[in-house]
Amino acid sequence: MHDITRKTTLKVTKATMVMENLLVKRMKISRTEFHRQAVDHFLEGDQLIYEELLIRNWRDPRYVHKDAQEQVYLDLGREAALRVVANRCGCGITVVIFQALLEYCDYLAPKLLKPEELKRLFG
Repeated sequence: MHDITRKTTLKVTKATMVMENLLVKRMKISRTEFHRQAVDHFLEGDQLIYEELLIRNWRDPRYVHKDAQEQVYLDLGREAALRVVANRCGCGITVVIFQALLEYCDYLAPKLLKPEELKRLFG
């Protein structure tokens, strides 16, 4: 149904990238499948965006500095659904995708990673 995909590039935090890499490896799935699952999980949820992700002024102390780049392939249906959320929240689609990745990592990490792995990542 949604076979056509488009590549979207976005910036994420290094911590998110590391967490995503660990989860993809643990789940034994492709990054593309992980991204699909993250988007679906987000769309099935409350679809809220963290206030900090909406801050555009990098001098604001609450601004989230994103220092890694991520490529996500979205089918047209998921992309359209994410754009609806982006329009409603007054942000770009990349912010919504980043929120989806953050939420999915937060949801999966306690289920799939050992406490010592989490402690090593986040202290």
